Amino acid sequence: MRKLRRWENYALLRGFIPQIINTIFKSKYNQSRTLFSLILSFSLLFSNLVFAQEPRQDSGADGPTTISPVQTGSYLPERLWNLPLQIVNRQEGKEHIMLGDYKDNKLIILDFWATWCGPCLSSLNEVNSFYKRLPDDVLFLPVTYESKEKVQQLLNEKNWIMPSVYGDTILKKYFPHQSMPFVVWIKDGKVMSSTGGQYSKLATIEALLKDEEVAMLQDANVEFNTYDPVDTNNFLYRFEIGSRQKSNIGGTIWQPAGISSYNLSFVNMLGQVYMERIPEYDLPYRLRWEVADSVRIELERHGQFTGKYEEDVAWQEWLGRNTFCFKLETTLPNVKISRPAIRLALGEELRLFFERSRGVTFGLVKRKASAYVIRPAADYRICQAQLTSGSVTTGFRWMSLTAFLSTWRPKLSRADLPLLTKFSTGNAKMWLPDLKDASEAEIIKKLRMVGVVVENKQTEIEMLIIKPKNANL
Repeated sequence: MRKLRRWENYALLRGFIPQIINTIFKSKYNQSRTLFSLILSFSLLFSNLVFAQEPRQDSGADGPTTISPVQTGSYLPERLWNLPLQIVNRQEGKEHIMLGDYKDNKLIILDFWATWCGPCLSSLNEVNSFYKRLPDDVLFLPVTYESKEKVQQLLNEKNWIMPSVYGDTILKKYFPHQSMPFVVWIKDGKVMSSTGGQYSKLATIEALLKDEEVAMLQDANVEFNTYDPVDTNNFLYRFEIGSRQKSNIGGTIWQPAGISSYNLSFVNMLGQVYMERIPEYDLPYRLRWEVADSVRIELERHGQFTGKYEEDVAWQEWLGRNTFCFKLETTLPNVKISRPAIRLALGEELRLFFERSRGVTFGLVKRKASAYVIRPAADYRICQAQLTSGSVTTGFRWMSLTAFLSTWRPKLSRADLPLLTKFSTGNAKMWLPDLKDASEAEIIKKLRMVGVVVENKQTEIEMLIIKPKNANL
């Protein structure tokens, strides 16, 4: 059954009101029932009125319909031919047209555009220059979602003679697109292609009218989420960081094309970034915090589970706020990425994250400072050779310098001083003192016996500086 049009509802209301009023005055002895009837009548009437004015998705007389995009190679559906389009700048003075008015045209070109779109304006400006020379069986029709006032103002400013559809909400559903200009080419009622604005030229149009073959690059307008545009099945580089996993373990796994870490603190993550520049055993002594105490306490706090409930709860809460999991990986084909390159990329990603989330930045800066300096003596090779060839090695162990310093570093009396080695590598094995039950002085004396010198002096050394995000390092 056909719905009432708006004017029919108003006419019905005008004819019905006098009868309602007459009924009220006649119902002298049953006012409550009459009042109920009045309210019910008005409710039914106005519900019909509101329902009759609901906006429809399509302009068909049969009410709302689901709009399916028209694919390349498909004919235009009948309801699209009959869709009323609001138009501005039409010389005949018409305010609406239908594509069906041009159904016999050999070529219909819909150009989706906007007043703010620079490439759109450039393309349409060229079309306007030859618009009057278009053959009669061609309809070139710009289409925009913007308001009549905005479109008319721009057409006036540009002195364009072309009309344009405005306020479009339907055509863009039949021809969905992500970018503009987006030009739909319809030949003999069938969508032959959808392109950018580069083919909107008179020569192209004339060639199509002659049924000549015209090569046009199909516009890649695949719909995607612009807030999450990366295809996770085809990424080239990815960095992700998230909150702590609910587990009391932490660590790092190196992979062929990246790194993943779980439940690391800010300082632990910096250790991963600068491991090749600052040995892990010396990282806490190279940190220079130039931020507010409250920021330092929150980021640097040390602790452990003690078995005391209140302390354990506080420590667990700190871990939840200040330890993170991250993953950095790449799938670039035939490219081998070194660990230093991965560390460099990781440093940039973490810097951005902590600048935004905690308001701090970080970086290595060379500074003059007091430090333990460990270097090979002039007779280092001789001393090592003597121990290797000798039969007595009691009190010494064959081990790497890194392993030795990792154990000895926390025992040094000046815990505030950084430690700098002048050896080219810390992983090569050598004869070094056994640290068991030995004082610092005894260890230094034994180190000299194996050709290793320990000095406490002023030197230039790389420090890891943490500052507010806007400060210069």
